[in-house]
Amino acid sequence: MPKNHKVYGDWPSARFVNWAKRIGPYIRALTGGNLASAQVPTQMYSRRMEILKLGRAYGQNTVERACQIALE
Repeated sequence: MPKNHKVYGDWPSARFVNWAKRIGPYIRALTGGNLASAQVPTQMYSRRMEILKLGRAYGQNTVERACQIALE
């Protein structure tokens, strides 16, 4: 795993789940689905991290709506 990914690669999965829960149900469902589809859950940490960080750039409501559309 690249050095910049090792920082959050050691995080427990619950940390991502709790972060997503605070934003909304759609982002939680999308990031949870990503984790479930991985053979090795830590491989999905970078994808989950980037989805969650989009809230900082575009606002949590926008990202939550985008996740709803993606799930539909």
